[in-house]
Amino acid sequence: MYPDELATIQIAEYRKGHEDGSEHTRFGAFLWWISKLCCQSQYELLMKLSYLEPDKGMAEHVRARLEEQWHKPRYSPSMSVLGDDPNDQEQI
Repeated sequence: MYPDELATIQIAEYRKGHEDGSEHTRFGAFLWWISKLCCQSQYELLMKLSYLEPDKGMAEHVRARLEEQWHKPRYSPSMSVLGDDPNDQEQI
């Protein structure tokens, strides 16, 4: 679960001494995966992984973000036919 795209981002952001705050790198990895969330099995795996996180406060924040993203309305082409695109910001 460590794709090249994520590794490239984290390597580019690394600065000497960052290893002392590795929770930031782990949190970034969780957020990256949450942004790519696409199925129930990914959701369940990320939730399980969050319970293995040694920084319990950060793990709780990850679970909250995961829940928020999982329950967010997802766009599907059939929704646009009905005019129900959740990404449409126009107010009527």
